Amino acid sequence: MPSPAADSAAAVASSSGAATVDIPIPAIPSNFWESFRAWWSSNERTSKEAEERVLSRIPFYRASPPTTLPPTPELLAIPHRTTIPHPTHPNRHAQINALSLGAHPPPSPSAERPPTLLLHGYLAGLAFFMCNLEDLGRAAHARNGRLWAFDWLGMGRSERVAFPGISAKLPVEERVRRAEDFFVDSLEEWRKAQGIKAFVLAGHSLGGYLSLAYALRHPTRVLKLILISPVGIPQGPSPEELAAQRVATEAALTSREPRLRRMLRKSAIWLWEQNVSPLTVLRASLFFGPLLVSSYSTRRFTELPLEDQRDLHHYIYSISSARGSGEYCLSHILSPGAYARQPMVDRIAGIKCPVTFMYGDRDWMDVDGGHEAVRRLREAGNTSAKVHVVPDAGHHIYLDNATDFNRLMRREMEDVPERAPEGKEEADVGA
Repeated sequence: MPSPAADSAAAVASSSGAATVDIPIPAIPSNFWESFRAWWSSNERTSKEAEERVLSRIPFYRASPPTTLPPTPELLAIPHRTTIPHPTHPNRHAQINALSLGAHPPPSPSAERPPTLLLHGYLAGLAFFMCNLEDLGRAAHARNGRLWAFDWLGMGRSERVAFPGISAKLPVEERVRRAEDFFVDSLEEWRKAQGIKAFVLAGHSLGGYLSLAYALRHPTRVLKLILISPVGIPQGPSPEELAAQRVATEAALTSREPRLRRMLRKSAIWLWEQNVSPLTVLRASLFFGPLLVSSYSTRRFTELPLEDQRDLHHYIYSISSARGSGEYCLSHILSPGAYARQPMVDRIAGIKCPVTFMYGDRDWMDVDGGHEAVRRLREAGNTSAKVHVVPDAGHHIYLDNATDFNRLMRREMEDVPERAPEGKEEADVGA
């Protein structure tokens, strides 16, 4: 049930524009009862509505394709559910959720310029790009192209299939490979289903890391990489450095409060290695879950208008309270401290396409890792690599400073090679 404060609604235009679907907008929970009502009413329908409320900011958004074709193609943003092979069950299938922004009816893929694919980060979804989709969708359409926003398998509103069991006792290379396969293979199956020959990948945080992993496996499918505050680029501290840090830290812990912090830190590391996701705690909190999310969303996105904060809050809760799936990749790909178990800076020399790194000027991701990656790319002969630092922005650059982010993205989307670098798909090597 909506709270008494929920006295407005989001109108999502139909394909003809003659009718609307009014979706009540509950307030951000601020007490137990509002949190309980949000938890009690949460289901697949409310999750879909939460996404539609956010996406309805796009003037040309349609919740479903037009029932009649317009006389000439028009710019529309339309959600898509695409069936791909199941990652672990040969006789089953899975669903990928995505948003297409471009001409409708769409021409054949060969008649359009290669599309750009926006890929969200960990614990996020495609609607996080709420401040960017209209602008970048228009930019793509203006150059006879298409913009896609994509939910990784097991995240956002894509199907929450069971994440494969990966033993922490496996060699690091195999452990990382299996976790990456879950996402890379599903993206490749989606590409095939859409009939896309090659595309630009623009990935944020974990999405940037996975975009790199995809490009390493399928180099002929990636025209350009735009890595937005990517995780997993720099090398972490060496075992010797970690040991020295531990000794120095423990020697400094003499009062009761530091000892408590030490216990919390050790507990956090243990939970990380046991692959306990932050969302496991959220789901276990039951009817306190919406309140927990509100404490994050109201603090993290204070620069957004109140209406945007509210709709983003409900969207975050809807995708965070869904069945656990892709989130369980984290401890296999990253070690405690969020350093990659196989840092991309050591693997990136194999990338031949143009690469652009973006960081916020108050980003918690290490921009030095981006600079080092660019240096190694240039040493390997790839001179089309660069780093941009966006002012007035943290890790969520696209929300913190959408104006400068969109301007930079438009420029990067215009400067795209006509064809991908020559090379063999990783699966073809040795065939």
